[in-house]
Amino acid sequence: MRELTKEQYEEIKKQDCVGKQIRKAYEMGLISDIAYMGYGIDKFKLIEQDGKYYMDYTTYDCCD
Repeated sequence: MRELTKEQYEEIKKQDCVGKQIRKAYEMGLISDIAYMGYGIDKFKLIEQDGKYYMDYTTYDCCD
């Protein structure tokens, strides 16, 4: 899980679907090239907890 600033969290969260949220996080440099273009993002979620903001994701098991 990666901690985000409130601004990063809000910028990603305002995207209207998970696919666009993933792309925005990638464009912001929060997801690596190998995870995004190589393995691909399997599950992605944004978490707000106790006044802190997080992004969590998993990749698929194999790389293209």
